[in-house]
Amino acid sequence: MATRIQLKRSETPNSIPTTSDLRDKEVALNIADRTLFVNNNGTIAEVLNADPNDETIVPSMLSVGMLEGVGNTWYVSSVGVDKATVGSVNPRLGASTGNTNYGATPSTAFASLKYALENSNLSAGDTIIIANGTYTETFPLTVPEGITIKGDGIKSTIIKPSVATNDLDAFLIEGDCYIEDISVRDFYYNATNDTGYGFRLKSTYSVVSSGRRPYIQRCSVITVGTGITAQDPRGYNAGDAGRGALIDGSSVASTSAEAALLFNECTFIVPNSVGLYLKNGARAEWLNSFTYFAADSIKGENPGGTGFKGQGKTRLKINNTTGTFNAADTITYYDTDGVSVLASGTIDSNDGTYIYVDGQGTGTFVEANQQTSGKPITVNGDAQLDTAQQKFGTASLLLDGTGDDLSLAASSDFGFGTGDFAVEAFIRPTAIATGRIFDFRTANPEMALVISMNSSGEIVVNVNGSNVITGGTITINTWAHIAVSRVSGVTSLFVDGTRVGSAYTDTNDYGSTKPLKIGRSGVGGGNAFSGYIDEVRISKGVGRYANAASITVPTTEFVVDTNTQLLLHFNGIDGSTNIVDGSVSAQDIRSSSGGTAQYIALADYTDFGAELRSIGSASVYGERGVTAIGNGSRLRCILHNFGYVGTGFDISNDISNVNQANEIIESTGGRVLFTSMDQNGDFRVGNAFFVDQENGTVSFVGGGEAGGTTFDQLVVTGTGDTTTILPTSISLGSLKFSGNTLESLSGDLELNAPSGNKVDVNNQLRVTDGTLPLPGLSFINDENTGLQRSGSGEINFVADGSSVIQTTPQQLNVFKDVKSQQEQVSGSLTINDGGVGRHVGSFTNVPTTTTGSGQGLTLNVTVTAFNATVSNGGSGYTVGTYSNVPITGGSGSGGTADVVVQGLENGSTNGGSGYANYAYGNVPLQGGNGTGAIVNMIASGGTLSIQSFISHGSNYQNGDVLTVNNSDLTYVDPSTDQTVTSGGSNFSYTLGQVPYIVSTVSAPSSGIFTGDGYAEGESVGLDNATLGGGSNAAFTLNNVQFISSAVVANGGTNYSVGDSISIANPTIGADGSIVGIGQEVTINIAVRPASTTGNAFWMDLNDGNGYVEKPTLQLNRDTLYKFVYEEDGTEYDNHPIGFSTTSDGTWGGGDSDVDFIGAIQDDDIRLLLVPTSGPTTIYYFCTGHSGMGGSASVSGIPGSGESLEVATTALNTTIDIGVDGSTSFQTMNVASNTTLGSLQVNGTSTFNGSINAASISAVDVQFSNDLAISGTLTVTGETTEVSTFANDVAFDTNLLVIDAQEDRIGIKVAEPNFELDADISAKIYDNVVLSTTSGTGVSIGNDPGIDTCLLYTSPSPRD
Repeated sequence: MATRIQLKRSETPNSIPTTSDLRDKEVALNIADRTLFVNNNGTIAEVLNADPNDETIVPSMLSVGMLEGVGNTWYVSSVGVDKATVGSVNPRLGASTGNTNYGATPSTAFASLKYALENSNLSAGDTIIIANGTYTETFPLTVPEGITIKGDGIKSTIIKPSVATNDLDAFLIEGDCYIEDISVRDFYYNATNDTGYGFRLKSTYSVVSSGRRPYIQRCSVITVGTGITAQDPRGYNAGDAGRGALIDGSSVASTSAEAALLFNECTFIVPNSVGLYLKNGARAEWLNSFTYFAADSIKGENPGGTGFKGQGKTRLKINNTTGTFNAADTITYYDTDGVSVLASGTIDSNDGTYIYVDGQGTGTFVEANQQTSGKPITVNGDAQLDTAQQKFGTASLLLDGTGDDLSLAASSDFGFGTGDFAVEAFIRPTAIATGRIFDFRTANPEMALVISMNSSGEIVVNVNGSNVITGGTITINTWAHIAVSRVSGVTSLFVDGTRVGSAYTDTNDYGSTKPLKIGRSGVGGGNAFSGYIDEVRISKGVGRYANAASITVPTTEFVVDTNTQLLLHFNGIDGSTNIVDGSVSAQDIRSSSGGTAQYIALADYTDFGAELRSIGSASVYGERGVTAIGNGSRLRCILHNFGYVGTGFDISNDISNVNQANEIIESTGGRVLFTSMDQNGDFRVGNAFFVDQENGTVSFVGGGEAGGTTFDQLVVTGTGDTTTILPTSISLGSLKFSGNTLESLSGDLELNAPSGNKVDVNNQLRVTDGTLPLPGLSFINDENTGLQRSGSGEINFVADGSSVIQTTPQQLNVFKDVKSQQEQVSGSLTINDGGVGRHVGSFTNVPTTTTGSGQGLTLNVTVTAFNATVSNGGSGYTVGTYSNVPITGGSGSGGTADVVVQGLENGSTNGGSGYANYAYGNVPLQGGNGTGAIVNMIASGGTLSIQSFISHGSNYQNGDVLTVNNSDLTYVDPSTDQTVTSGGSNFSYTLGQVPYIVSTVSAPSSGIFTGDGYAEGESVGLDNATLGGGSNAAFTLNNVQFISSAVVANGGTNYSVGDSISIANPTIGADGSIVGIGQEVTINIAVRPASTTGNAFWMDLNDGNGYVEKPTLQLNRDTLYKFVYEEDGTEYDNHPIGFSTTSDGTWGGGDSDVDFIGAIQDDDIRLLLVPTSGPTTIYYFCTGHSGMGGSASVSGIPGSGESLEVATTALNTTIDIGVDGSTSFQTMNVASNTTLGSLQVNGTSTFNGSINAASISAVDVQFSNDLAISGTLTVTGETTEVSTFANDVAFDTNLLVIDAQEDRIGIKVAEPNFELDADISAKIYDNVVLSTTSGTGVSIGNDPGIDTCLLYTSPSPRD
């Protein structure tokens, strides 16, 4: 049966029916209030109400359950009344109870926002709707958490302060809330109380990590200063206009997860005031929002206070740690001197990943990769990076020897005082000439260090104007390591690992600060070094290399440590002048409980600074744009517009008043990361990239806090092509433009014109000279033929790769290599057997011998100590790659190897499915027999894979199957900023190799194994400590001290493929160095009083014992010993050393300098080459005084047994024709008339045309073999000059014969009879000989002996 509904009514205002008036589901209408009620299951509920202003019946949006305080809507109207609702007490009106409808409907709206916000029935989730109108409010207005305030629009709903509160804050935000479509106006800033912000966080502000931050949308703040004039209508100059918003993280509740506001489509007009101000761990989103006329449009600051919630923490992550960093410890960050404190603080906690420091501590903790203490380097002249040569890395420093250098300002890091230090580098000179390498002086003389190369290629150490150490020999175009090291008051010089010269007792005080010049003199700028320099390291506080006879030459780039004061790797782009000091990344961090660390990976001051994310916003007019001050301030602005920043309140849009430098301001560690466009439409990406639309230019400028960082490079890549733009060059693929230079980085450089056109050169065309084996000017189809200029100035016409004509600018100088071809060796020799017992190392221009007819072949030979094969990988080693691991065991010493200990790599992966596509760090692996494996992983397409191993753990075995826990796979969802655990399943990783064993043993980076005395086939081990523990690794040695490479240096002549080649015994070269495979040893010698009577030879054997009286020498075969006298010349002249097989030499009745001694150079340096064979004991003595010498034992087995073979040969033309008579040729063909001033022929010569030799001297024309002439030979000269023919001369058909062997000249008609036969020994001068054709009995001649004319008839002469 249907329920009857009765309609009841009342005309009494504010009358509300009760349950006694209405049965369930009955309705009642209050005609006075135009309100409809219903009894809904015993509860009286308002269903409809009418807006009396528009006579429209509308639903009450949130009237149901109003008294419960959830989701209610409250209204504020300029025509409303502030009345209390039923059951409430409004603090502004005192105790007063009104109708339930007050404030709940538009018709019963409150009159003020203040009243609505302080309504005791207001609860989280309620909305306050403010009608259009202007509201004078008592500031501040506190917005409770969870409240929404909606105005009618920024031009319709205007909030102003009362006069008494016009310098107070407008809105104080307590938590998550929403404010939109209102305008806050006409308040001022009180600098004394720091009040007068449009929006500000209240001290009770608190939000939870899962909640949303307060949201302010479509709101404006419009303020003016107090000093308004016609010229200053906004009171700009007064500087007291109200500010936009303040987010201060230090003033929020201790329960709050953050201090943040979000602004969207907001406008702040704040003349000469602050728009948005963030500090003390504050955070804001600033979206599509504008500021006008601000002194600071956006300002983020670390003011140095207590930070977020008044208890901010500095978060640190440190690496390379030892010991502990415990809570309550003091953590200290030291300068490189280990004494000066850069920062310190008290550790609050350590969670194993991060250290949290109470407050900011003192000073500033700086991340290793952000240190700004790297020394600035000034590049002078044409000094630049060059990728053509490098010892390590990608490039080296090129200095051309004409004004190039690097200079560094005076620094305490170069003030060595009296402490230990080391200065070192790799150098590769392109010329042997005097050149400064390092110079720490500002005057001459000065107590400072100078390291140079002299004109003999020696390294010289100079202190206070005096050369204190000289030694070593540097080879042109070859890398050499040089190091000067002071340890405990003794300074040593090392060249390629060998100590050279004499150790220098060095107690000098080198001062507290010094400058540095690299590559040129620090005084006057002369003596420029020509060549390449790489891997410069300067160390203070440690000498690096003790005073030993030898050191290990570095084989990889240096790694910084706390003693590294300068580190130049010289890596970079070819032609770049961006030289970076790499010494800044080493740090010194310690804890009071003894912990140490070398790197600060993270120094997070977010709790004290400001974080901003701005998109599509603008800063217009005013003084400054976006300002970031202090550590932890990171303001990120995307597509920000700067309009006329720096023009103040001038709205004339005069671009000349714009101050672009004020658009972005960074100070004391604050950073602004931005892309922007200004009033001209010019586009910028940070401070590095700028697009000027007005002028149509794109530029790259310095950036960084100091504004001095130089632009490094712009790289544009496409499909297979790369263009690199540097400040000094542009590289397009393999083509490079730099200054006036166009060069190809790889391959040929071609200049092409369209078909039928030419490439015109309108001025001089100059080609390279003196450095290339090929002609500088050649032909496309024959690059071996053309024109070349040699380094000494001759012009060569080259054919088939060899010079055929050589001239100087003044004359035709030499004909070379005419039609004469001989075989020379090319490439590398075939090594059938590398032999045994040779000295280990690399040797250049090694002489050879052969059983064939060739001669002159020299080789560049590499001798390797041994080859190695792993025989036992051992177990328990620490995974990694190790360099220069010492070799243990065996019969030799000094060996090192590069070693790889394999881990968990190279397994097989089942990627599973369903994993979230993110990267996951520090993921532990589960399962297997071991523990501790940690990896970095990445998921793609739902499949999980291992990117890299962080830790290989321990005790895992081959075949172990490892998995992961999904709880370890977490990521941050960018849409919610929440940490989420990945789904997915079935990932597994199966080990495919035995871990923790030595898998590879290889030669060090030098390319060869070193060491001495090892035996073939023996088993050796490795230094287990270097490999982090482990045991039992072993490898077998093969081919001990053998020739591993033999490359042709000089191909010689007349060799054939297959010729057998042997290494010649070493000799002494003209420069006093060893030629061949051997070693050189310097022994310093002095003449000093003997311990008994007279004098004796004292020698320094470079064993650290200094000079020793008459020591017994241990000499090795194939070794050149240089006995260097202490005083130049005089000591040798007075006490020349000799060598003999007899004790005391000639004083003992023996010989001096016998054959086995080898060559000896008489000078202040005495040379002794111990030969391959000879006696095992010799004696040294003074040839001028007896009893001064001692003995020497000779040992060592010279290398032998190698079998080398010529693999390839090439034609080489080497025979010359010279105009000075000093050169010769084998065969010469002349096709047309040729005139020669002088000619020397040592072989058979054929001339097909006429040869005219004018003014021939007595020996100008010499033929040591046959001369055949088919044309005319004309010899013109003085009658006293004689032409000498050392062999037969045949003319035409041998009618005229000059027979040098038979001493005769004859004219014949047929063999063997001569018609005219004259003995060459007969002297006939000015004679005329007549005879008849029918007989030989009549002749007429002149007898010079009697000066008469004779008629000869047979048998006797007649007068």
